[in-house]
Amino acid sequence: MALWTPEYIDTALWLDAADSSTVTLVSGAVSEWADKSGNGRDATQGAAGRRPIISTGGLNGIDVVDFDGTDDGLTVNVGTMLSGLSGQTLVAVVKQKTTSSGVKRIIEYAAGSSTTMMFYGLGLTENKLGVGGRRLTANSFQSVSSANNAGINWMLYAGLIDYANADLYLRENGSHAASDLSFQTAGDTGTLTSQSGVVANIPSFISGNDVMIAEIVQVNAYLNDDDLKKIEGYLAHKWSLDANLPVDHPYKSNAPILHYIPITLSESLAATDFSAIVINADTGSLISNTKVTSATTQIDAGVAAPCFVTLYPDYGTSWQAESAYALNDKVFPTNPETTPYYYECTTAGTSGATEPTWPTAAGTVNDGTAVWTFVERMVQPITHGPLVPD
Repeated sequence: MALWTPEYIDTALWLDAADSSTVTLVSGAVSEWADKSGNGRDATQGAAGRRPIISTGGLNGIDVVDFDGTDDGLTVNVGTMLSGLSGQTLVAVVKQKTTSSGVKRIIEYAAGSSTTMMFYGLGLTENKLGVGGRRLTANSFQSVSSANNAGINWMLYAGLIDYANADLYLRENGSHAASDLSFQTAGDTGTLTSQSGVVANIPSFISGNDVMIAEIVQVNAYLNDDDLKKIEGYLAHKWSLDANLPVDHPYKSNAPILHYIPITLSESLAATDFSAIVINADTGSLISNTKVTSATTQIDAGVAAPCFVTLYPDYGTSWQAESAYALNDKVFPTNPETTPYYYECTTAGTSGATEPTWPTAAGTVNDGTAVWTFVERMVQPITHGPLVPD
């Protein structure tokens, strides 16, 4: 069986110091730490004097990134990544180098130059792991911290923000550490147009970021329990921190592995992006809702139990009036029963006040300043199973 890694989920940011091909050194210091998520959110530092270094074999013989505690930091260009989120999850392997006071970031996201929207790290309460943030820029900052002193130990950190349900959670070494079930007000994040993400430091908040970071995995959603614990298991075994996991953690003894279900697309479809919903046939519970492409030949079922699998194309979202649409966005009509087709945005723009008359064959339609191109008819998905993963 192959080992599971974060490449099998939809990561928003993935920084891995163990992968030397993602680390660019200039005069022995890190000028770039490349993002493995595929989103191009590389962490960079243009100022030579503010670059961290690599601590060779810093954690159980594997290299880590070492920040000096004075002004080292890396900036992540996140654009409008934080806009409209229902939640976010960040899991990391981190160590503070000293127990000096002060905030010590794993990563912080800010709107503008100083309004902290999301904080993951240590020191909100001295020498303790913490997580906090805002949903809207006008909100007050709220946070929770662990009851345990982190010391100078390597820690498996997880911060989870559930904006939709107004919840905030902190996990430490695979166990629940703290929560706030009245975090802000329920809803998605606001529209933020000026954002930055900073790994370990930020110019306007220089305050003792003496940390080492081995790996960061971020998902722009409140992650389900199964995938969260897979990430924890993956990191714990990779970095030899499995002894820190609690005895009842599902990956205490072994790293997560892949249980494959083969995929064959029998229909001739124009679509290239699909969702694969996997249901445990024994319990009826949802295992995963995974994005796949027409080139995908197998998916990870996550369990060895028999499963039901439903595969359907990505039809996008229902059309909305006076909304901004980006190139390659997909929509379907507001009444798909009478117009069962979907369309791709081929000229970015803002939709009109009234819904356009959709073409029912090859062609385009103008919609405000946006242009939509006919893709194909929506098909009725078929559920297959029970299937037994390899």
